[in-house]
Amino acid sequence: VYPSPAARQQVLVAVEIVNDGYAEAEVPVTVKGADTSLTERVLVPAHGRITHRITFQEEPTAVDVNDGTVPEVRDSVHERIIAGP
Repeated sequence: VYPSPAARQQVLVAVEIVNDGYAEAEVPVTVKGADTSLTERVLVPAHGRITHRITFQEEPTAVDVNDGTVPEVRDSVHERIIAGP
């Protein structure tokens, strides 16, 4: 999480996503805050690793990658709680 005072309360959230599968996957990435949430769909290539960046209007509290809608061999829901400063 990279806050910038010059960005007028916008926060840049970088999410690293890894796809260990043999096919590319389009997964939802959700950034949650105290008052709002933002979801974007991200295409991850087969056996690929990407960093997806999202600008968010408040301090994020959690990030979810794949809400269970895209089938996976292992864990299907990935959530990271972000601790405050």
